[in-house]
Amino acid sequence: MNIYVINLKKDTDKKDYITKHFKEKGILNYEFIEAVYGKDLSEEELQTVYDPDLAKKFWGREILANEIGCALSHLKIYKEIIQSGSKGAFIFEDDVFIKENNIMDTINKIESHSYKPNHVILFSWLSSYYRRRVIWSLGNATCVEGYASDLTCSYYISREAAQVMLIEFNKIKSPIDAWKKLRRHKKISLYGFVEPPIRPADFAEEQSSISNDRTESFKRKKPIYSRLWKLTRTGAARKLNHALVNLLLGIKHQKPR
Repeated sequence: MNIYVINLKKDTDKKDYITKHFKEKGILNYEFIEAVYGKDLSEEELQTVYDPDLAKKFWGREILANEIGCALSHLKIYKEIIQSGSKGAFIFEDDVFIKENNIMDTINKIESHSYKPNHVILFSWLSSYYRRRVIWSLGNATCVEGYASDLTCSYYISREAAQVMLIEFNKIKSPIDAWKKLRRHKKISLYGFVEPPIRPADFAEEQSSISNDRTESFKRKKPIYSRLWKLTRTGAARKLNHALVNLLLGIKHQKPR
């Protein structure tokens, strides 16, 4: 079992926090991976790993420096997974809060089960999931097939999915947590939990360099078919269509918690 924790070298308080928190929850064997601070990257380094034109085409906007740093931090672990020959790895950022006391039981259950190829299993909030596609249950943990989400604070990634991510992000074109788009393009299989066992810690949002850099000016550009649909349909019709699709596919949306 491989468990990695991403931590910026300068964030010693977060390292102390997560070390104490993991001990309280029975997570004793793990490895710290030094995070990449995007704002420290030179223009030359950015040009090597990032393509702004590709980002605009794929994601609808340029990617923030700290989003690039976050992506590079996770990609470091994906390379480690491939080089080590492991089945996959559990990845945590240093500002998570584990709600369950038996989290190691959930971790062991994840490793012992079978999933679709290229699977990623999120511990944190799933914004929507297929309510009729329950994979397994253990205590309060119910694993389901996910439809959409956009967090990387805690998850499991299989070796196959790590390989796919390294290919997809050979040139960074989106934030690393573009799970919905990657699932829709059939690059990964997404899973998660109805009641997420892990969430960002209370201090995470205010201390997040990425969250602090994002502004309302960075709106994701919708695909052309979506924008045309918006122009040609009333708000009520759109809501009805959305509801019918969700009903037919059995998709359940939920608020962050």
